[in-house]
Amino acid sequence: MTNHMKDGLVEFTYLCDELNQELTCWFEYEAEERGQRSRWGEQLSPDYPATFSLHHVYLPGSSVDLAPILSADVVRMIENWVDGQAQQEIDDARADEAIDRWLDWQDSQ
Repeated sequence: MTNHMKDGLVEFTYLCDELNQELTCWFEYEAEERGQRSRWGEQLSPDYPATFSLHHVYLPGSSVDLAPILSADVVRMIENWVDGQAQQEIDDARADEAIDRWLDWQDSQ
């Protein structure tokens, strides 16, 4: 998976099993938004998860955007895959951070 930014869009390389082909996909990313809480921790407004909206899809070496001709099911499948990939990276980063904190604590003992 590549991860590049351009014009506010994020690039991911998606392996499409149906086509047996890698697709270069560009997404608009909206960061997660945590809802407002009271000082007692009571939730006052909803939380919104991070989302990726598919904007462009290209075959390698091509400049033809396939996104307009993809079915809604294929678009949803690609967006769900990217959401899963992004969540996995976030989970991995949190795990690495927790391990680092634990190792720092061990060193301080």
